[in-house]
Amino acid sequence: MSIQNKIEAILLLGGDEIKIKDLCKFFSLSIDEIMPIIDELKRTRKDSGINIELNGDLGRIKMSIQNKIEAILLLGGDEIKIKDLCKFFSLSIDEIMPIIDELKRTRKDSGINIELNGDLVYLVTNPIYGEVVNEFFEHEAKPKKLSGASLETLSIIAYRQPITKSEIEAIRGVSVDRIIQNLEEKKFVRVCGKKEGTGRANLYEVTEKFLTYIGLSSITELPNYIDIKGRIEENGRDEDK
Repeated sequence: MSIQNKIEAILLLGGDEIKIKDLCKFFSLSIDEIMPIIDELKRTRKDSGINIELNGDLGRIKMSIQNKIEAILLLGGDEIKIKDLCKFFSLSIDEIMPIIDELKRTRKDSGINIELNGDLVYLVTNPIYGEVVNEFFEHEAKPKKLSGASLETLSIIAYRQPITKSEIEAIRGVSVDRIIQNLEEKKFVRVCGKKEGTGRANLYEVTEKFLTYIGLSSITELPNYIDIKGRIEENGRDEDK
């Protein structure tokens, strides 16, 4: 986990500008120590769609005309419809998807990742750096805390995914329509497929953004995940007999 990638993730989540002295304080580095790191980050990003700009004692991410899709994703803020990218660049889905997939591949080890969800594409901070990002913004404006009902629903999804809404409701004993809607809006859960059978209900799973929010880099880092997941799957096989 490099300091460069941590700084990049912090700059993305910061939205506008970050004071270099705050980065120095957070990483326990002097100006003379942190500036070569920022300069190297700036150099490595100069040919991408997202550049690092220095302005006095401020560092920020700045647009460039290169790698246009990446730049558009940053400016889009939330998500961009893939069909809108196709229309803008006069490309078919078959032509643009390899470009997006390659962009996703090249960004997977950086502080900023490309996320695909159905017909949408957007930027997220790398879950690997969730803990450091949360620590840096500990005293800054943070997302509202999730309600107990939302956390319970997320726990059910995380350990049992993929799972349908009706299966969640059977466990909780109450409707989860509004909760699922809110979690989808926060991009903490997403539809990952359809359940076979009558109605073909949506199947849900948690997202990398949720993992970043709770400071994990992988779903397997959830408490006792392997053991609990194994028992759930074993019980499911018993019920099918």
